[in-house]
Amino acid sequence: MRLQRDVPALREEIQDAQMLAVHLDHDVCTVRRCGEKEKRKVALTDVQPPGVTDKKRKHQEYDLLFTTSAGKTFTCRTSEEASVEAAELVVGRRLSYEIESNEGKIKTDAGKKVDATIARVASARAAPE
Repeated sequence: MRLQRDVPALREEIQDAQMLAVHLDHDVCTVRRCGEKEKRKVALTDVQPPGVTDKKRKHQEYDLLFTTSAGKTFTCRTSEEASVEAAELVVGRRLSYEIESNEGKIKTDAGKKVDATIARVASARAAPE
C-alpha cells in the first residue's frame, strides 16, 4: 500500500532539509575558517595513479599525498585535463601547496604548477582503536 502525502507536508519536509543543509554548511565553514588559504612547503609523501587513460581521458590523473606540520595528511587528485608527467612528481622532494576550500594548487621545487582537488584529509596523529 502506498502512502500518499499532501503537498504542504512535503514542502515542509523539504524546507526542513534545506535548513539543516544550511546549518551544516555553516558549521563546516566555521570549523574550516571560510575563505582562509593554507600555504606551506612540505615533502611529497606518495604519488599514485588512481585510474587509467582512455579515449575520453587522455591524461593520467595522480593522487598526491603529503603530510603537513599540523598533522594532517592530504590526498590531492590532479585533473584529467591537465598534462602532468610522473617524472615531475618526485617522492621526497619539497613542494609548495595552497589549499582553499576543496581546491588545491601545488608547485614542485622544479617549478611545475598543478591544480588539484582535495580527495581526502586524514589526521596523521590519530591512533587506531
